[in-house]
Amino acid sequence: MILPNDILIRETSDGPTVWVSQRMVVERCGVSDKDLRTVYRLRYKSSLPTSWRKAANRSEFFLGSVPGKSWRWGRKNGQYYYDVDTIPNRKPCCYRDRLPSKEELIAQVDENRLRDSRERQAELRRSIREAVAELVNEEDANWIRIYSGYQLPLATVRDYARALAWCRFICRTTTQKQVQLYGAATIGRFYEACAEVLAELRLSNFRVGTAASLRKKMIGFPSDPEQQRLWIISGKAGNSNRRIVGKQPLIDYETGEIFRFDIHEAIMFRAYMNPGNPEKEHLQELYDKIYCPLLSEFQIAPVAYRTFCNHITRFSKRILMDLERHGAGYYKKHLLTYTPTEKLSYAHSLFCGDGSGLLQYSFWKKVRDDKGRIREELDVRNLYAILISDVASGYIAGWSFSPEGFSKETPDMVMEAVRMAVRNGGNQTMFEFVSDNAPGFSQGETREFLKCAFNRVRRIKAGNSQANPAETQFRLFKNSTLRSIRSFVRSSHNASIKNRANLDGLRAEDYPDYATTIAIFKRAVEDWNNKPMPNGKTPAEMFANKNPECRPLDAVSLRLINGSRTVLSISRMRGFIAPEGGKAEVKYEIPNYSTEGIQAIQRATGYGYDSKVEAVYDRTGCDLYSIDGRFILTCPVTELAKMAHIEKTDAHRRAQLHHSHRKQEQIYQSEQFRERVQEAYSKLDDMDYDTVAHFHPNEAKAITNDAYDTYAALTLQQKRSAERTLKRNQKTQERHEEKQRQQAREDIAMASLEYRKKKISDISKYLK
Repeated sequence: MILPNDILIRETSDGPTVWVSQRMVVERCGVSDKDLRTVYRLRYKSSLPTSWRKAANRSEFFLGSVPGKSWRWGRKNGQYYYDVDTIPNRKPCCYRDRLPSKEELIAQVDENRLRDSRERQAELRRSIREAVAELVNEEDANWIRIYSGYQLPLATVRDYARALAWCRFICRTTTQKQVQLYGAATIGRFYEACAEVLAELRLSNFRVGTAASLRKKMIGFPSDPEQQRLWIISGKAGNSNRRIVGKQPLIDYETGEIFRFDIHEAIMFRAYMNPGNPEKEHLQELYDKIYCPLLSEFQIAPVAYRTFCNHITRFSKRILMDLERHGAGYYKKHLLTYTPTEKLSYAHSLFCGDGSGLLQYSFWKKVRDDKGRIREELDVRNLYAILISDVASGYIAGWSFSPEGFSKETPDMVMEAVRMAVRNGGNQTMFEFVSDNAPGFSQGETREFLKCAFNRVRRIKAGNSQANPAETQFRLFKNSTLRSIRSFVRSSHNASIKNRANLDGLRAEDYPDYATTIAIFKRAVEDWNNKPMPNGKTPAEMFANKNPECRPLDAVSLRLINGSRTVLSISRMRGFIAPEGGKAEVKYEIPNYSTEGIQAIQRATGYGYDSKVEAVYDRTGCDLYSIDGRFILTCPVTELAKMAHIEKTDAHRRAQLHHSHRKQEQIYQSEQFRERVQEAYSKLDDMDYDTVAHFHPNEAKAITNDAYDTYAALTLQQKRSAERTLKRNQKTQERHEEKQRQQAREDIAMASLEYRKKKISDISKYLK
């Protein structure tokens, strides 16, 4: 085995010399330390000139190119080294042949240097990653998400928060001493390591390839935390630079009116609605026979057929156009919002988490015997529970259990326990949460859920269970409350023999069933939460003393935690959300359904006719999200009317009026849409020259020279007339202002004269 300090390479005028350590010589060549010390080194020393004999007594000694006998040696850091070229190779010993060749030794040194360099680089990157991970704050992510109006995907929000942590870390690590703490020799090497890690991460809006690009990105990073958050957010999101349809509105050059639709929209929408005609041509025919020929008359390139269909089939436009295209019957049945009715009946902050086996219970399980027949037999299982506890008070705020017959934690168990903790905490801010790396806490679904309930979520490093306060808290709970229960057989998975029950005397019949075991556990939790601690207060009393920064959670966050979820198609909503089906007792009303509401949904879902949204709902409302997690809007619970007049109350009558108004508003918006399209379309015949001049000013001259000259002369005449009128108005204004200034000067002079008169009069009185 060759150690890192076994080989030295020294550069001389005759080239590199290779030296091996005494340890390696003894191990490989079979020479004893005593022979090297008492014979060979002394023999070589005696062969040297007198001046070099004295130098050999120094702490570090290497002879240059001065010739000597065999076993030429040197010393460095108290260790002896021998020149490979001077090690004897005579028979029968052949010491030099027992060592690797000179080329192999040099290659080994190079390999060691390369390996050491790679290990140092990997360690540098690892230390930087750990330091940045400590700076990632969920508060930054929540702020960015709220600032963007819940429009950014969750992955992008997380990337923005991580990029912000990287910028803060790099900004505070700017001196040679600071970078050396992480293992970097220079500031430049520090930036290179950061750039390498960031290149692997590929964070949104913070793509870095080299150290130079990283330095350039950090220029202008603000010091104020609020400004830092604004700096990190991309300004490119949501722009419409590539949009064609709708960017150039039609203008009435006689009145100056700007129409809502541009030439593309006016033609395609009118062709689709086909007002007053019963025929309904296919979209391909509308594109080939109407849209493309009309645009060619104005020398405007049409959009692709795919884009044409995309704009027409948008659900937000279908709501406004299908009344005219398909008739009132179809529109009323499929698209028009309706009045939902009621049935004709009477009727109404640090937190920690951990999972553990607590008690044992008996249950009947199905087994198959040797003959293949299924029978039931009594078996015993651990009641596995997830516990959520407040660290400061020790209060167990939430818990959940594994299903009967199972003894492992799942993400659903964790989420159920957290929901209970949120409720028992009064639906207020829960600042931080810590747990181990168990599957129930570390899976992606659970991690996102925890980030909704807590401002900051962290997990302890693997193999560092003592860093989780839950280990201590739950051990105290089990030893003080559960230990006396007969079905409690162990305190943890790795409990010592002293904390394990003797199972020899217990049978399956001696254990309670699943339901009874849960009831026993709930009583134990209640006893623990109301048991006085050494300070004289119970965990429940201490839990009531909350952090002054606690605030009630908003309705959207509460629904993300407690609400139910489902995926719905927007084309089947008809103004309402009914997540549980058409006969659901609770329905939710899409606000501003025919205008802003459906437009917001369409923007978030990509304008598809049958796009999907995720509904997160409870009894208080329903929040709509895009499939990638962007918040769209909140739908309140709708007021229900009554089908029978005899059962109507004032609330039912108000609901009836409200929904009637919504239907009228939707019809009104559809009619207005049709009229505006028709009005814009009707202007196309009067805008031949002006439209071409507006869209193609360089080609307007080619229409006709006479028309251009007439237009230019008229424009020049109007310009000169306007200039003359402006000059007259300016002169009139100047004369008026001069009169005002002259009057002001006269008023000042009169006031000054009156003041002097009064002052003189007062002095004369004094003299008298």
